[in-house]
Amino acid sequence: MSSLLKLRITLLHTDPAVWRQIVIPDSFFLHHLHHAIQISFGWKNYHLYSFAVGIETIGNPLLLDDDRVIEDRKILISKAFDTNFKSIRYDYDFGDSWRHEVVLEEILPNDKGLTAPFCLNGSMACPPEDCGGIQGYEELKESMLNKEHPRHEEFI
Repeated sequence: MSSLLKLRITLLHTDPAVWRQIVIPDSFFLHHLHHAIQISFGWKNYHLYSFAVGIETIGNPLLLDDDRVIEDRKILISKAFDTNFKSIRYDYDFGDSWRHEVVLEEILPNDKGLTAPFCLNGSMACPPEDCGGIQGYEELKESMLNKEHPRHEEFI
């Protein structure tokens, strides 16, 4: 029976921090982790993504058009978080440049035989798709709070 990995995923450069805490079986591949992140952050998987583990780039070599990229369907999450790496990077939407730190918080026994990832906790609403990166997200938050902002109605 596999173990469960408790991970904290933080969207970098957000203040206050946008983060999620998920639990996922260690027998899953990084490809599955990508989808768990997409779901827990409320994104729609519209864009390219990659993981950085040490100096290695992991993702879909065909979509990324790079034969140096390691196939994410072949790397177990448990192998990505070995003794050398307690955190990895996840990048999503290379235009908006959403960069995440994925930290291994704890390895838990899977005594209930759980087979699906689930979100335990989190904070802050995730930026919507295609809002213009961190700068666009900050403008969106500011405009929603300020009725005098020129884009208030548009963002509401």
